[in-house]
Amino acid sequence: MENKIIITIIIFTIVLGVGMGLIWPKYQCYKVSRLEVGKKETELVYNQQYFSRLKEIETELARNQESVSKIESALPEYFSVPAFFANLQKMSAQAGLILNQVSKSSTKDNEGVKEHSFSVSVSGTISSFENFILYLENSVKLVDVESFGFSSPTEEEATDEEVLDFNLAIKTYSY
Repeated sequence: MENKIIITIIIFTIVLGVGMGLIWPKYQCYKVSRLEVGKKETELVYNQQYFSRLKEIETELARNQESVSKIESALPEYFSVPAFFANLQKMSAQAGLILNQVSKSSTKDNEGVKEHSFSVSVSGTISSFENFILYLENSVKLVDVESFGFSSPTEEEATDEEVLDFNLAIKTYSY
């Protein structure tokens, strides 16, 4: 009877060892798979929140389409020098100035935003020049006046409404 107990314990130990040898690796794979599933579920939740936020931004942009189009006009992707010159000509004429000369000074690339510098020379009265500056400030395009100077005509050229020559350094921007 004692042999039966020992044989039973030995058989039970062998079965348990073989069982554990076969089942334990599968259990470890199962644990690893559960961790990966947990990570993927967390990633899925984050992605759903991210796409939900993108959807909210998209609807907000759709509501503010007019503002977005103004920004796109102020900072165009493609900058046309002739169109900008024509726009300056139009603004100076509306302000009552004569556009004498426009020349492009330089173009700088600052982290994706291109900065275009110009020298502009106009002639007219001070009030016309003030109007021109207002037109530049209210322009659809983003235009910065960096500096300006003026010169008055000689006494021989002076008239009742004094015409001055104005020189401006301006900048505009694009992508």
